Amino acid sequence: MLNTFTLASLLAQLFLAALSSEETCTEADNGAGNCLTSSCNVWIEGQKYCSKCATDDEGPINGKCTKTFESNTCASKVCTSCVAGYFFYMGGCYKKGQAPGNAICTDTEAGAVGVCTTCAAGYFKNPATVAAGTPPCIACNDTTGNSGNKGIDKCSTCTIETSPTSDQTAKCTKCIASNYLKVTSSTTQCVATANDCGDGYAAKQDTDSGNQCVSCEDTTKGVTGCARCTYDSANARIQCTKCTTNYLKKKADGSTECVAENQCDVSGSAYYKVSDATKGNKCVSCSDAAGITDAAGETWKGVEGCAKCTKPADINTATACDECSSGYTLEGGKCTSSSANRSGLSTGAIAGISVAAVVVVGGLVGFLCWWFICRGKA
Repeated sequence: MLNTFTLASLLAQLFLAALSSEETCTEADNGAGNCLTSSCNVWIEGQKYCSKCATDDEGPINGKCTKTFESNTCASKVCTSCVAGYFFYMGGCYKKGQAPGNAICTDTEAGAVGVCTTCAAGYFKNPATVAAGTPPCIACNDTTGNSGNKGIDKCSTCTIETSPTSDQTAKCTKCIASNYLKVTSSTTQCVATANDCGDGYAAKQDTDSGNQCVSCEDTTKGVTGCARCTYDSANARIQCTKCTTNYLKKKADGSTECVAENQCDVSGSAYYKVSDATKGNKCVSCSDAAGITDAAGETWKGVEGCAKCTKPADINTATACDECSSGYTLEGGKCTSSSANRSGLSTGAIAGISVAAVVVVGGLVGFLCWWFICRGKA
């Protein structure tokens, strides 16, 4: 019974998948009802529709070629103007209030000729003069557009000025699928991969709001003066990896900042500076035992448990700690945990000695008891 049910369920899913992938547009060089070759190029909610028919006496109504124009003006394979209740879009006329047109214009009333009050998500209102043959909505990813107004490649949602002074390109607010939205001072674009974000940006993955290229100097999440960075998703912040000119400093909470030279090059402070024009200037934390490696391949380290130190004279000289953090004791320029094993013995050795001591003491107590009891009876 279970196997029969599983098979039936699988067949049903395959049937539904076949229905959803059914062609909505058939291309040919001629023939009634066909779309002209290479003209099934209108994408609406994942389905293809026609922009130009294969025969002269047909036109695309609701994306399909027909001789019934519903009072719309169509000739020579395309429609050129649409009546009230319809709107013009990519060579065809689409009826308001029904699919597929309602995925472009959400109006349900006929309204005035050429007007769409509200364009659906993924489209923006065309700021051009309203006309029967002018599309009231333009797709956010339509790089051709109309009347000089156009979208952006791979863009999913966008905005546009309502009263522009000249032809304009929409501003993208979310890119399609895996692409990343990159915003500069004057433009927006959708780039294909995280690496395409480039220097000055960090790739932030966000399945809900869309992937983004976040500026290293973003006003809410960024670091002032940062040239290269990554995005820390766990803490929702920029992690700077190289400052423009200043010194990169990693704070106790793991966040980063770019500071002036005198803020990390002070004798007896919690940091010391390493100047590196190639990989970026750094402030090395006195407690950073792993350290940082410069462009020359040299690693500058701190001392575990150290609170204040002085930069070593050269790479071959160990960093000497001046003051240890709470819970550590300063000994010969190093910091030893106050609760640490100071004998140098391993934990196993100490345990073995403890057991042996217990055995010896126990044996001694037993012997003394025997001695006094037995000798007392003698």
